[in-house]
Formats: sequence, structure tokens, C-alpha cells
Amino acid sequence: MTDDDDARWITSLLHGEADRHEPDRARVMARIRDGLGPPAAARTHAGGRWLMPLSIAAAALVVMAGVGTFVVARVGPGIGRPEPVPTSARPAGTVHSTVASSNGKVSVGTATSAPSTSATTGPTPTGAGTGAPLAPGSVSIQAQPAPSGLPVVLPQAGTRDWVVVGGRQDRVLVRAKAGDRAITGPDLFGNSATAIAPGPYRVSWTGGAPEQDSSTTTWLTVRGAGAGMRISVPAAKGEGALVLYLGSIDATVHLAARLAGGGGTSIDLPGGAGTTGRVVTIRFRASGGTDTLLVDISCDPGGGMGLAAVTLS
Repeated sequence: MTDDDDARWITSLLHGEADRHEPDRARVMARIRDGLGPPAAARTHAGGRWLMPLSIAAAALVVMAGVGTFVVARVGPGIGRPEPVPTSARPAGTVHSTVASSNGKVSVGTATSAPSTSATTGPTPTGAGTGAPLAPGSVSIQAQPAPSGLPVVLPQAGTRDWVVVGGRQDRVLVRAKAGDRAITGPDLFGNSATAIAPGPYRVSWTGGAPEQDSSTTTWLTVRGAGAGMRISVPAAKGEGALVLYLGSIDATVHLAARLAGGGGTSIDLPGGAGTTGRVVTIRFRASGGTDTLLVDISCDPGGGMGLAAVTLS
């Protein structure tokens, strides 16, 4: 192919592209005509090959062929076909949702970023979030995934009482020595089989009884059809918060929290194969002068659950 053939080929290519794309056609045609027909003196010879002027070579390299796609025309021996180069697509986002059914039970889904999930019932003000003040007679639950080995240091700021569950092989609870012993339980119910086993938390404490200062990586596990635990604490007009360091073992954990005087909610915490830790925060407020918060925790048959510690503030 001669140099004139090269020029005619490039001219026909650019004319064809300009004719196909209506936007700004006049401008494209004018630039093509201005850049074609270079004088012979402008061509140089290098290594026995004729080189086209840079303006024509550059014009032949890239031609816009549509939004999001480019056509690249390579000039050289045996090459003369445009190659489409698609632009990269934006990755699809991940959606997480929590769906509440008409009976007040909440089914909790999962997401890549593992956000917290929550459920609230009772006369909570409209639009109130997890951190909004609770109305009298209200209970709310928030659950967050716990990474394996999460440290739990007791006592925590603002805690009235705390309990380490499963920290001793003799199954004796370790309690806050200076606490008001407001936390009752966990009391087991159903056909439960219990064990002290390694868990997903590293619990350490000071000022405890019967052990003053110590630490543990074990927790109390419960298995069996209909098996579970109950924890109860006093509730007053002021807002309280009960935090459970629990988890599931090859099962979904079901948690229900209610005030004895009325008002409560429940939540399901799905767990995959193996152990999944969950830090559950239950906020509550009595409608009268005094009340009691009752928390029942159970799991699906065939699986189990575990509890490492409980704090009350």
C-alpha cells in the first residue's frame, strides 16, 4: 500500500465516522479537510518507511464512536480495523434491609459491611432512631456483629451492674462486687444441655466476686429443643440499657424483650455455620414507677447459643 493509499484510507475512515455521528458533524468535517492533503515536502523518510505528519497520525488513532465506547484505529502493516474498547461499569451496590412483620417480630438480614440492626416497639415518638429518647413503656433492641476475639473490659463507664457468664469451669457467675446485683440470671429453661466452651469474646474484669481480677475466653453454651435463658432486671421511669455479649452456634437466635407491665419487642439474629458473635443492646423505660424487664433468649433446634457477659447501665 502506497502513501497515497494510506492517506485515502484514513480519509475514508474519518469521513465515514463523521457521516455516522450527527452531533457536531460540520466541525468534524472541517477538521478532516484541514488536516488532509499534506504537501509532499512535509513527509519524511526514516529507515525506508514513509511517516505521515503527526496531525494525521493522531487523528487516525482515536475516533469517538458513542457514549461510553471508543473506537481505536491502528495504522501499520496488516492493521486497519477499528477495535471497540468498552468503558468499565460501576459495580452494583449492596442493599441491606430489616423487615418487621405485623406481629412485631423482626427478621434481620445481612450485608457486606455488616451494619447494626434494630427493632423498637411501644409508644416511641415517630421517627425516633436508636439513640432517640424512649417514651414510657418502650423497649428497643439493637444488634451488632462481634468479630472473633472482641475484648470486653469490665466494669464499663456508667455500668450499675455486670455479670461474667461462663468464666469458670464450676459455672459460678462472677459478679460486680460493688454492684447492686440488679441482674437476675441467666436462668435456664427448656430441655437444655449446657457447657463451658471457648467463645468469640475475651472478657476481663476487675472488682469482681468471687474472683477479684481475672480474664477468660470461655462462655456458657446452651443446646436443646426449646432450650434457652432468661435474664431480668428492674426497670424505672428513667431509661436503662442492658447489653448482652452473646452469639449463635449453627443456628438462629431468637430474642424477646418485654416489660412486665406491657410493651416489648423481639428480634431474630441469623447465624451461619459455626459461631457468630452478637452484641445486643436493649434500651427500656418503664411506664409507671417500677417495672421489670424480662429477656428470653432461645435458638433453633439442632443448634446452640452462647452468652459471655451482661452489663446494666
